[in-house]
This record gives sequence, structure tokens and C-alpha cells, in this order.
Amino acid sequence: TQTKNDLVRMAMAGGASVIAQGFTHPVETVKTRLQMQGAAGGAAKAYNNVFTGASVIVRTEGAAALYKGMSAAALREMSYSSLRFGLYEPIKRAMGEKDPK
Repeated sequence: TQTKNDLVRMAMAGGASVIAQGFTHPVETVKTRLQMQGAAGGAAKAYNNVFTGASVIVRTEGAAALYKGMSAAALREMSYSSLRFGLYEPIKRAMGEKDPK
């Protein structure tokens, strides 16, 4: 049943990471757009800060635009975080850890 517990731990870690990504993704989207407008050179800036950036995106593209790229981010979290968090205990046991705490 230890293997079953490890698999459950991996699934829970991936799911929790996707939920967390769902809350942080809009902020990441605005941050990326703020960074990219600085790279555009002499073009007029559409966003002055995070709040006006989010406001302009929602007003011009709709609220769903804050979640563009969420599917790719969720796939990354499901693979990366489920392995990172889920394999911690099995690797610890494989290295000889006796205390389960």
C-alpha cells in the first residue's frame, strides 16, 4: 500500500499545484505583458502598473484573456510539481530514511 500512497501523494501534489496556478496565472499574465511592452522599444505603453494592466486586458479582451496559456501552465504543474512533491518521500525512503516524520 506504500506504492498506492505514493501515487495518491503525486496526484494530490499535481492537483494542488494546478489550483494554485489558477489563482496566480492572471498576475503572471499581466506581469508578462508589462515586461514585454518594455521590450517593444518606442511604442506607447498600454499598461502603467499591474492594476491598470489587468483593467485594460479585461476591458479590451475580456476576463478570459487573463487565463491565456493556462492549459500549458497546468500541464507543466501537473508534470513538474507532481514529480517534485510526490517523489520526495519515496526517494527519502530509498536513501535509507527510517523515521517517517
